Amino acid sequence: MTKRRILPFLLLMFCVNSISAQVLESGDILVGTEAGVIKIDPSNGFQTGISSGTFLYPGISGIVADTLGENIYAVTLAGVDEEDRVVHVNPTNGQQTQISSGGEFFNPDKTALLNGELYVVDWYAFAPAPTYIGGAVIRVDLDSGFQTGISINGDFEYPRGLAAGRDGMLYVSDEDMVFQVDPTDGSQCVISSGDSLEWAVDIAVSEDGRMWVTNNERDGIGVVINSEVIEIDPVTGQQTVIASGDPFDTLWAISASSDGYLFVGDLEADAVFRVDPDTGMVTSISSGSLLTDGVASVFVMPGPFFTDGFESGDVSQWSASEG
Repeated sequence: MTKRRILPFLLLMFCVNSISAQVLESGDILVGTEAGVIKIDPSNGFQTGISSGTFLYPGISGIVADTLGENIYAVTLAGVDEEDRVVHVNPTNGQQTQISSGGEFFNPDKTALLNGELYVVDWYAFAPAPTYIGGAVIRVDLDSGFQTGISINGDFEYPRGLAAGRDGMLYVSDEDMVFQVDPTDGSQCVISSGDSLEWAVDIAVSEDGRMWVTNNERDGIGVVINSEVIEIDPVTGQQTVIASGDPFDTLWAISASSDGYLFVGDLEADAVFRVDPDTGMVTSISSGSLLTDGVASVFVMPGPFFTDGFESGDVSQWSASEG
């Protein structure tokens, strides 16, 4: 693995022309696609583009926002001859500021905020050659961009999903395993594995500690043949499939809302669905239009009481021009 250069102190800024100011409110859905950062109104599915192009190219793998909705952080998985990045996006005008790039990043994926600090899971970072089985959870300093691997390799195989719990712990989904990671010392604890889990791409933890993953079943050549949402008991590790099959195609992202619902992003169906975790009822919230480049990451703005760090529709409007 070739270690790449990090820009720890130089913050690169790009201004995106704003058409209309965006204010993030409780329940708003933020989506990261190849096209950029998109906001979805959960009540009617209306899509509004917040920012695109430039530092967000060629696509977003992870997205999160602070509790007040004043700062959006997007992780970009670079293409050939590009560097992976963490980018700050101003939700009111779409302005992009590069916070961190290169460095330990190899294939950064989902991201989470915990106690004011940003964490990124990377499914190849630090992984030893030639197998590159491993990966890491990396802390990114929001002021300097400095990257610190806090949980490296261990029992990781290809970690991709990341969520923060109100218990101060990080939770990681990795192939057929779910981990609890202590951000203070990087220690890993497998809390569930095997059984229904095969390719757990993302993970969500609710405010009351419930936990779910998006899981994909694959055939012998790696083609996804079924997608499902699985609840994980964080104490016993017991797995319960709550929604599976149609209308899902390839679930890639999941986020829990303050009002008790789950919102999942489908990479191939170009859609966001709402899932009732108690009944398993699935409702299409928004699809197509600005989502046609695939929904790779989803984050639902928390309610006002969460102070720790629906009808379907496809009407769209970009509030910021492409860079």
